[in-house]
Amino acid sequence: MKISDLHTHPSLKPFQNRNEVNNSFQNIWNGVIGRNSYYRKLNKIIRDQIKETARDSQSQLNEFISGYMQTSVLVIHPIERGWFMRPRKKGRRFWKWLMRLLVNERKLPYLAASMTGIPLENAKNYIKEAKELNPVNYYDGETFPEYEYIASEEKKDATWNHKFELVSDFQGYQKAKNENKLPLFLSIEGGHALLDIPDGKMQRMEYHELTQSEIDHLRNSIVRNIERIKGNNDNKSFHKAHTPIYLTLTHMYQNFLTGHTRTYKTGGQFSPGFADLLDQKTALNQGLTELGKEAIDLLLSDQNGKRILIDIKHLSVKARKEYYEIAKNFNAPVIGSHIAMAGIDNFPENPKDTKKDNDGHYFSKWSINLSDEDARIIHMSDGIMGLVLHEGRMPGGIAMKKFKKIKKQIKNGNAVEELLRYEYMKLIMSNVFQIIIAIGEKEAWTRIMIGSDYDGIMNPFDIYPKSSYFNRFIYDLEKFLNKPTDLVTYRNSKESILSQSEVSDLMYGFSPKEIAEMIALKNFESFIKRHF
Repeated sequence: MKISDLHTHPSLKPFQNRNEVNNSFQNIWNGVIGRNSYYRKLNKIIRDQIKETARDSQSQLNEFISGYMQTSVLVIHPIERGWFMRPRKKGRRFWKWLMRLLVNERKLPYLAASMTGIPLENAKNYIKEAKELNPVNYYDGETFPEYEYIASEEKKDATWNHKFELVSDFQGYQKAKNENKLPLFLSIEGGHALLDIPDGKMQRMEYHELTQSEIDHLRNSIVRNIERIKGNNDNKSFHKAHTPIYLTLTHMYQNFLTGHTRTYKTGGQFSPGFADLLDQKTALNQGLTELGKEAIDLLLSDQNGKRILIDIKHLSVKARKEYYEIAKNFNAPVIGSHIAMAGIDNFPENPKDTKKDNDGHYFSKWSINLSDEDARIIHMSDGIMGLVLHEGRMPGGIAMKKFKKIKKQIKNGNAVEELLRYEYMKLIMSNVFQIIIAIGEKEAWTRIMIGSDYDGIMNPFDIYPKSSYFNRFIYDLEKFLNKPTDLVTYRNSKESILSQSEVSDLMYGFSPKEIAEMIALKNFESFIKRHF
């Protein structure tokens, strides 16, 4: 069975790993092996927090071939300088002090390199830029060069003479497929990818604190670079046939376009967490800025080239609601590229995203995940959702405790891997059925696919560590649906277990094989055919 993926980062690690002797790059087909020596330099408390973060490449294109991938959306993602900015000292001062002690200036590059797969020297340069508050031209410095890298790899043969071809519409997809090439679409994660920031200190500022000249400078760079990614400007433009199909408007830090959701967890009462080390407070939970609305208009317009859809992942709840109204006016399908469900009917506008919201539930109820209302709006817009296969994002604390217990039992020889496989699939399919319940009609099954986020600094489900395992994932999904048990879902934010008859009703007459085929590829092919 052929498979698709709505959100994956195969170019991030090889692009970052330049060969310093001849300035060449790692091959996108073979990927990068993570450096465990960097990981071992870190304190055990820090190692324990990132020990399951994937360090080796997960989605190198040879993995696509092994995993029966028919197509994928390749994500271009410049490294945000916010990763290297320490939090202010207000609140939890002791734990922030401890994290600074555990990850001092000498150890921070090793943490960055361990988590991202970028070389140590690159990490040191990024940290130096952030510390010195240097200007950052994300587009010229990283976005366009990463695009050039991907486009140059398109011309090379891979193992067994495989080739890929960048496409931006259904016609191009069909042509490449008929020529036995791997058709791949592009996207961009984070509106910061369009920015030229003239002063590094701006990244610590709220939008309303900017001067008019600073806003005008940002606006000029955004207008120019949207023209470029649509292939309309100069020698730093994408080819028109490679126009990204969507842009994830924000990621984890201030980009002057919109507010973002919380990503990092604080520690407990007696322990630190990554929120004590990294600073997401600027623009957290805020709405769209005027600059953001202007950017959305330019992206969704088809008057200046192909429209580029907006991906709502990482958007704050307030910004999501504001964007939904804009999307209606443009008749634009909404994309949730790498999502999980929260089991909440609707989020408050300023969610707290506390430790309790995660730890006490089977699903993580943080607002980076989708409410039932989000799923309904995506459905009504004729959009699509990619399931994020991320152990650090989909499960709440109850599921994570179960996973950890089974992993320990397996390590000690007291359990078999099949038990862990079952628990993973139960969580994933509980998320799927939450989407079906939220939407409440047969067509809901046409909105779901894989959106793995592989190679995007994430913790994969152990049973499916790389893209080559997706064929097994789809097999497991079909097998589970033949005898689905103990599915956990939420109605009116209250947890319940689905009965066999409820599961049967919610399948709306589809067979397990038909559902597996839709999630694997048919839903994405249909979406591309309708909208591109």
